[in-house]
Amino acid sequence: MSRFRRVFHSVASGYALLVVIALYGLATLPLSLRYLNGERMGLWTLMSSIWNYLNLVDFGMTSALGRSLVDHKDDREGFTYGSFLQTGWLVMAVQGAIVGVVGYFLAPALVPFLKLESYLQVEFITVMRWQTTALALSFYGKIFALTLMAHQRNDVANYFEMGNTGISFALLWFFYHTGHGVVSLAWASLYGVSANSILSALACWKLNMFPSRGRWGQPSWQYFKEMFSFGKDLALVALGSQLTLASQSFIITRELGVAATTLWYAGTRMLQLVNLMIWRISDFSMPALGEMMVRRETGLLRKRYENVFILSASLSAFCGVTYALCNSTFVHVWTSLSKKQILAWPAQNDILLGLWMVVIAILHCHSGFVLATKRVAFMRYIYFLEGVVFVGFGVVATRLAGLAGLIAASIVCSCLFSAAYGVWRVGNYFELPLSIVALKWTRPMGRVLLFFGPAAFVAWLLARSIPDYRLRLTIQAVTAVLIGIPILVRFGIPPELRREMLARAPRLAQGVLRPVFGV
Repeated sequence: MSRFRRVFHSVASGYALLVVIALYGLATLPLSLRYLNGERMGLWTLMSSIWNYLNLVDFGMTSALGRSLVDHKDDREGFTYGSFLQTGWLVMAVQGAIVGVVGYFLAPALVPFLKLESYLQVEFITVMRWQTTALALSFYGKIFALTLMAHQRNDVANYFEMGNTGISFALLWFFYHTGHGVVSLAWASLYGVSANSILSALACWKLNMFPSRGRWGQPSWQYFKEMFSFGKDLALVALGSQLTLASQSFIITRELGVAATTLWYAGTRMLQLVNLMIWRISDFSMPALGEMMVRRETGLLRKRYENVFILSASLSAFCGVTYALCNSTFVHVWTSLSKKQILAWPAQNDILLGLWMVVIAILHCHSGFVLATKRVAFMRYIYFLEGVVFVGFGVVATRLAGLAGLIAASIVCSCLFSAAYGVWRVGNYFELPLSIVALKWTRPMGRVLLFFGPAAFVAWLLARSIPDYRLRLTIQAVTAVLIGIPILVRFGIPPELRREMLARAPRLAQGVLRPVFGV
């Protein structure tokens, strides 16, 4: 299978997985609200943020190991590849044990910090300990997912996760029905982590991705130091990213109460899923781009990365406008499915979140590329500084303007720090003027915003007087499809890129894509 087809299959299966995850998320909230009140649902939202912070025990080693495997995967007859695998697994096994111990003892210590009500404290400690157990076990299976990624077979991992997501939902429903409350979410997560690890290991063995027999080498202190040298830089980047992207729940809980955390979860759930959809393009392309770096295919690397960036940025513009158009109506319809609680999400928040979506897409793409070069440099400090500034700024903004102030603080910090630095680093790597990276490459994205934004605003004004929320959401969604998608294809994807995508698409897909692309 060619490099292009491996990337195509990874991206396509990634989008299929996102559909499954979206369905899981859409079904989980109404189901949970049926069995849990808003405060107990807020506990689970807190768990997601705590999960992200405990993951920092990884200290950047996962990304460092994944990038190192790309360097050595082609030489399975030597000893280096096997040594990296063994060294990496031992490191992650130790990290998993640390996470388990820290999470167990940290749970009661967080109770006074989060100012939880007394009747929620025992449940919080129980859920956190179970969730920490699931996270600890995930470290033991990371090596197999990284091996699949290094060989550009993310599609295999995606198929496994699709099946496990469906089973996890069935288990969640069963646990709820049998009266286990909020801990049901942790138990369903525990199953998903375990099953994915086992299936990924079997896939690596079946696809012959491990070193040849007798060529495994042995764990190496030298390779550990090599991974640690790269990983410690990535750790600061990860910490800064978590402070910017995952601190909102903590800030909201302290400043607005745990019930407001449930509202934040409902209002931003689709934001998280749509972000994942946008990031799939760059994330699944990075192993192939890293291979080009290793093989010094500089001209092809620049062309491919430019295409990846334009696609990601243009898609983010379409998704950001669509999100601002539909999300508040969607939250009302979605939460009404619980038959118990309907949450009201202000539409003005969606405009800010749509803008933040575009900013995050740009910085995520550029930052991912910089990390793939293995030259982190000052980026380690940029992300950390951004995170620290955001936490302080975000607390003040939340006190002054509520959730809207918190979102605005996120946008400002992302623009001033990581997004600006990413543009500069990419331009420096390819020896391009900043005007090319910052303006020319974003021109297609700007056209999508310019043409689709006003049309979406008119549609929102016309639909907001419709009393039936389901009909209103249908009209808004149809507007996005009938107006937004043609604008995205026509103005967001350059003609030469459309022609190449059509030429490289599978033959069965060409008949569908030709009229859409207008080629």
